[in-house]
Amino acid sequence: MLGLGLVLWGPLLWAQSAPVLPEFQLYHSVGSRGSSYTTLAGGLAIHLFEESGGPSRYLHVLALQVPGARLSSFHPETDGQGVELGVHDQWTVPAGKAATLSVRHLEWKEAAPESGVGKASLDALHMGWSWETGVAPWVVWLFGLDLVTLHLPHDRPTELQLALGFRSSF
Repeated sequence: MLGLGLVLWGPLLWAQSAPVLPEFQLYHSVGSRGSSYTTLAGGLAIHLFEESGGPSRYLHVLALQVPGARLSSFHPETDGQGVELGVHDQWTVPAGKAATLSVRHLEWKEAAPESGVGKASLDALHMGWSWETGVAPWVVWLFGLDLVTLHLPHDRPTELQLALGFRSSF
């Protein structure tokens, strides 16, 4: 019985002892097929471990909000919402330098069923880099390169997207 308790409660106890930090992002993405949208992201970064002489590694989980968008030639009538799950490495020298690898999923719900427009979504493999802005120690520049599959009502194009914005630093 004790063994089962450790298996069930062990990960929860570890997560409670690990540093959990807020993470916020604001960035604008443009795509090779004409996509353009701004994303607001907020969530948590959970410290996993620190390599000797290397970066600190974090698992981050973000909720995403996209207020208005153009996805290729499609213009969703609603705001997009989604999630991101990724791994973030943070170096101390130089301070603020970081790299991220994550997956994202965004959805736009059908706003007007009678119009027959349908739903839209996207799936992205995100690679991001960040560095200090010089404005404040907790704000860093964010640059991203994404490989994106768009799921549009009548098309499934793939595009490359570039993103530029700000993220919280920890």
